[in-house]
Amino acid sequence: GFSMMLWGNRPSIYSLDILTPGGEYIPRIPARMNENQDATFIFEKTRISIDYQMIQTPAGDQMILLRFTNPSPGIWRFRVYDVMKPSAGFHIWLPMEHFISPGTFFIRSNPDTTVLGPANAYPLVSVTAYNVADDSIYINASRGFNRLNQVEPKIAAPGVNIIAPTLTQEFAPFTGTGTAAAHTSGIAAMMLQWGVVYGHYPDLDTTGVRDYMIRSARRDPDLTYPNTQWGYGILDVFNAFDILQS
Repeated sequence: GFSMMLWGNRPSIYSLDILTPGGEYIPRIPARMNENQDATFIFEKTRISIDYQMIQTPAGDQMILLRFTNPSPGIWRFRVYDVMKPSAGFHIWLPMEHFISPGTFFIRSNPDTTVLGPANAYPLVSVTAYNVADDSIYINASRGFNRLNQVEPKIAAPGVNIIAPTLTQEFAPFTGTGTAAAHTSGIAAMMLQWGVVYGHYPDLDTTGVRDYMIRSARRDPDLTYPNTQWGYGILDVFNAFDILQS
């Protein structure tokens, strides 16, 4: 099975109905405090647990969680209702890659607003990946901004075909935003070593490191920053140290 989450922007109040691949219909489930239902079907072996959370802390927005057990193959349809006009907007997410089968996806999806926790937590440096060979963004990287319209990702770092050591004491190419995050972590450690350990900037902390990375990022003059793919630009360690020493 898998889970699916709907996050509704306040002050809207959302509810939904369900149409199965076989044509069975679950009418609109009203939005009520702590509404929990288990939906079963006559011709489908699927079971759906539906959990309405009207105020999800700390954001204060509504969340609807759907858990699917033995989901039937085919197209599932969900109609979302909002009692407020115009709607404040909502987002629906499926689990990330490797946590869901490749055949489960939205037919009409949006690649933006796909940066999720923990990358959008404060005050982390959320990192996307790009290919240093041609300065292209890594196609499978999540895109911003987050659902609260805060700038995520913050920075882009090398993350495609990066040669790195393995657990078997060999070297192999790695690709992904995790690779880019490791690259960024190493640069952050260098900056803290220079500032705190060597005494050049004793008050430098992780928030300061993040801000210096943002200010020193390399930016394409043909693009507007920040943007949903590159954040504030490409990580530039040399420019970061130039600004630190100026």
